[in-house]
Amino acid sequence: MRRYSNDLGVKDYFLFCEMLLQRPISMRELTLGNVLSREETSYMRDMAVHHFDSVMQVLKALPRPMLLVFRNVNTVRCINITLGAPVDRYFVMAKCAVRGWAKTRADDAAVLPSLRILRWAWSFWENLKFECALRSEVAMMSLTRSLLRLLSYCGVIAVDPDVYQYLK
Repeated sequence: MRRYSNDLGVKDYFLFCEMLLQRPISMRELTLGNVLSREETSYMRDMAVHHFDSVMQVLKALPRPMLLVFRNVNTVRCINITLGAPVDRYFVMAKCAVRGWAKTRADDAAVLPSLRILRWAWSFWENLKFECALRSEVAMMSLTRSLLRLLSYCGVIAVDPDVYQYLK
């Protein structure tokens, strides 16, 4: 993320990530919930108040079209929460981004623009690769979590509070 933030002209990549996701980033938790807890909401408010200059610096460094992305992310978040968080918005937005990226790549290729079926096949292939990569990561995290629970239950390993919180 540091590289892509730098490509956009943003120096503080961690703050940029929190602004883009509209939630605190914890390296201890690998999942992103749809609704903020009270602690997360409090953190984000404090961050906005106490680091306002840094937030404004990040926003000023971004290309203007990126501000529209932030506005749309906020709209999607609000609609999702209003509807009771029925979908994983991060997954849905990532899937749309991969689909758009694949379409852009297919349009940039020399032969593909002339054949619509090839553009569709290229987009489908990129989407399939994304789905497989995402599903395998989720499966590996679930398997790791289950293994840690089993080893902890059997007394083979002692789980520190951070890992125990993650397992919950």
